[in-house]
Amino acid sequence: CSDAPEVYHAGVALTIMAGAVANRLSCPFIAGRPLVPNLYTLLIGPSRASRKTSSMDTGLDVLRQVRNDLVIPIPGSYEEMIQQIRATPTGVLTYREFAHFLKTTQRGYGEPIRTVMMDLYDWPSDRPYERNLRKQKTIIEPPVCLSMLSSIATDLLFSLTDTEEWTGGFLGRMLLLYGERDTFRMPVTWASARQHVVNLLHRLAFGQIPACGGFAPA
Repeated sequence: CSDAPEVYHAGVALTIMAGAVANRLSCPFIAGRPLVPNLYTLLIGPSRASRKTSSMDTGLDVLRQVRNDLVIPIPGSYEEMIQQIRATPTGVLTYREFAHFLKTTQRGYGEPIRTVMMDLYDWPSDRPYERNLRKQKTIIEPPVCLSMLSSIATDLLFSLTDTEEWTGGFLGRMLLLYGERDTFRMPVTWASARQHVVNLLHRLAFGQIPACGGFAPA
């Protein structure tokens, strides 16, 4: 129930579903390594008019009604991020302003935050994540299945990134969704539809999930 682009709602929905299911579902993939349903989703659009953050908030409110602990707050430092991941190794990490993330993690003290998120995106589930820093050694025990949800204005995204980041690295791991303001629509049954979504997500978060048999050759 908003004038946000429909693609935003689809991306947010897939991301909160990924956070709810997390490592409870895996599928045999390349060389027998499991593929888990985590997403790094970035909503992109014009400043102030495309309803990026309101779309995020709508989805996260639904997830909080099901399992509040799966909504992971923004870490203020590298140490805080590691502590949060150890406490909640599955869920959705939320950055309302991705521009701030890009500015604070390009170099210096915040750079390890971006590196850890790049590594954990597809880290093997059969061994701990280890990284040596100057002052300490970071160890995170598996399994870890984090998703991320964030938003950014189009002009800021291009001004804060370079070619290398688009062809690989961090942005190469992200689901990038661009949209512009949509026509306003008011569903007659929006209240009951919202509760239906909450109930569906609850079944995904707590119900039995059948094992995945893998991908067909096609």
